[in-house]
Amino acid sequence: MELKIKDIAKKAGVSPTAVSFALNGKEGISEKTRQKILQIVEEEGYTSKSLMKKRLTSMDMNESSRLIFLLYPVNAQEEGEGSEDSYSFYEIMQKVEKQIREFKYNLFFKSIPMQGNYKKEIEKMIDFYQVEGMIVVGTQMSPAQIKNIYSIATPMVVIDRFFQELNVDCVAFDNFAGAYEAVTYLIENHHRKIGYVGTGSTNINLAERREGYEAAMRDMKGLTDPRYCISDIKNSEKEKWIELLGMPNEMPTAFLVESDYLAIDVIKELQAAGFLVPQQISVIGFDNSVIANLVTPELTTMNLPWDKLARLAVLRLMEKMRNGADGALKSKVSTELVERKSCRRISKDF
Repeated sequence: MELKIKDIAKKAGVSPTAVSFALNGKEGISEKTRQKILQIVEEEGYTSKSLMKKRLTSMDMNESSRLIFLLYPVNAQEEGEGSEDSYSFYEIMQKVEKQIREFKYNLFFKSIPMQGNYKKEIEKMIDFYQVEGMIVVGTQMSPAQIKNIYSIATPMVVIDRFFQELNVDCVAFDNFAGAYEAVTYLIENHHRKIGYVGTGSTNINLAERREGYEAAMRDMKGLTDPRYCISDIKNSEKEKWIELLGMPNEMPTAFLVESDYLAIDVIKELQAAGFLVPQQISVIGFDNSVIANLVTPELTTMNLPWDKLARLAVLRLMEKMRNGADGALKSKVSTELVERKSCRRISKDF
């Protein structure tokens, strides 16, 4: 029986690339990982390392797929629906692809519904395409789903959600700090009556933005009023929003909105109700989407530097593929304020 690269990789808990590096004497993996791989080779009955090296060298071009799998899991109710997440996925894909190409890899991406035996479906894709590593977009995933996917014997890193409760590698944006910075910016520009607008989404990233807003308002001693906070503008609190629009003397001087797409809707509704943006009411969005420059006035927003996130995720994935890194590395990437024309500095405190 001829031992194959993928068999050795599975036993060693590393990628086929790491096995190739070990048996061909290449740099890029630790000596500990190299010795672990060579020991497995000997234990399987191949006492001649040079013979095994010759066999595997001839197979390298076929066995090493040079493919990274970008997995976008979707819940059943999201299939076929247009959403802001679908727009951001293309940006994620572009940034990840740019980074992996620096390591001479190609990107294979697919969305898979999180229903039925989704783990088996993912494993089939990995085996069929001989995927060497995987990046999982964890935005809408539950801890249980991520834990199930993470048990697959393939190096992987989760992006766009910070799983504090799990021992998984993850890289996410610091949404809490981003919202805190946005409120701080408004207060530094003499705003005190600052509202928040959301959609009632269960997305943990959006929940963190709401928490950042609330923390900043407490710490900065902003003027809080339940009427200013519209947690679900599209559904349960739609009437509350309409009522607030009809009370010009009670309106905040600024709103932090949980996403750019929603911020544009808010600006349009404010303008339709007779408010001037930013002369009367300032608006800050979140994400720095491409549409932020297309609205009038152009949208001040919190930028999500996907290039930095993709870089950190890919570097960690390459480390795991080459060295079989133990433990989990978790990182948070800071957001960045982008000043445009939807906010203004007011002349006095309220």
